Amino acid sequence: GLVGSDLCIRDSIRIGLARTDVVWFGEVLPQEAIDSAVAIARSCDFCFSVGTTSLVHPAASLPLIAVENGVPLVEINPHETPLSHQADQCLRTAASQALKEIAVQARAVL
Repeated sequence: GLVGSDLCIRDSIRIGLARTDVVWFGEVLPQEAIDSAVAIARSCDFCFSVGTTSLVHPAASLPLIAVENGVPLVEINPHETPLSHQADQCLRTAASQALKEIAVQARAVL
């Protein structure tokens, strides 16, 4: 088999053995990643929800955890989501456009 073989990364990608570090729809998130995200949501100072339907859990619950802890929430999404009514501000535009403008404004303040 391939265990212990000398395949390089390029060969692994070419023959379909490599995969990005993502979780695909229908797969379960690693518990350590969930626990870490929940801890961050509980202790953050500000929360952005960017370009998500806010329907897939447990990720959809993370902004709500932040809001429950008094954190300001900005939703960036061209469309209303189930999270919209919880957000302090909703930016109805593409994520790329909104994030570029936020970065420009942040640089001006810093």
